[in-house]
Amino acid sequence: MLFWWHPATRAASAGLIGVVIATFSLLVGIIANLKGREIQYLTPLDQPYTTVLG
Repeated sequence: MLFWWHPATRAASAGLIGVVIATFSLLVGIIANLKGREIQYLTPLDQPYTTVLG
């Protein structure tokens, strides 16, 4: 339990979550591109991707 609150553990967890979010965003962009840009407005966070995709 105490190990979870160690700074290195928290940093590793935050980094892993960041990688998962980045991978998910990349997959969403690829899927949207493959589906002929049907998926354009998922969340406000995806606005930069939708702008690039068209």
